[in-house]
Amino acid sequence: SSILAQTYGSYEFLIIDDGSTDGTSEILSKFSAIDSRIINIRNERNCGISHSLNMGLEIAKGRYVARMDADDVAHRSRFEKQLKKFGTTNDLVLCGTNAMYVNQRLVPLWATFLPLSDWDIRTIFPFENPFAHPTIMMKKEVVLAIGGYDVIYETTQDYELWGRMLQEGRACNLDSVCVYIRRHKRSVSAQKSHIQKENTIRVQKLYVSQFLEPSCASENSFCNFGGVTLYPQQKKRVNKFIALSTIEATLNLLSSIVVAYPMKPNRRVIGYVIGRC
Repeated sequence: SSILAQTYGSYEFLIIDDGSTDGTSEILSKFSAIDSRIINIRNERNCGISHSLNMGLEIAKGRYVARMDADDVAHRSRFEKQLKKFGTTNDLVLCGTNAMYVNQRLVPLWATFLPLSDWDIRTIFPFENPFAHPTIMMKKEVVLAIGGYDVIYETTQDYELWGRMLQEGRACNLDSVCVYIRRHKRSVSAQKSHIQKENTIRVQKLYVSQFLEPSCASENSFCNFGGVTLYPQQKKRVNKFIALSTIEATLNLLSSIVVAYPMKPNRRVIGYVIGRC
């Protein structure tokens, strides 16, 4: 409903039903009957998110593709703001926004604090995913040219894709909150957190090997990130003690980033990364 209410209305709305068994297909048929922009694609069996996203990319006719999860809510001006950014920024291939995490009743939990500029995104990337996947709008021809989502990744497929897209052009995040992301115990990130952590480290190592000197990042540089997710309703707390060697390795990686790129990162971003230690 939040997509159908967008202030920018010239789009096709591709919905990939990945083998659902809960009545989703019937609900989608009712929606498509009242709005011709909706195009339903159904997989007879569950093929996974990466495969389904690639199906959507292949079918899409537009120049830009916006990503959206089924259980999230978009601000009504989201498309309008992102398209305006593409129209005013040269070589932009990827545009995300900040987001508000909410519970199942849409009660706000916390807002994201994502890097905004291309430079700050590249600075943050070796340490964590600088984008919220459901907020993304991307240039379709670029995504297809680099092969779309890697189906090998059961989780973190978005993080891996962003690393390849940063080789093709510039990226940014909008400061405003344009998507409300639901957080609950049955989400993929909650149920597959151990796989997500392993894939996160894998993507970070790949990025460092491509953009920086591989020797600058030891194993300790990555073990501090992509950790345990705690939900506000859980009263227990987890205390983590980080070895000094981990902090030293992280600082060395930050230093190598400053040397590798011709301009200095935003001081706020450096402080944020060190704060994560």
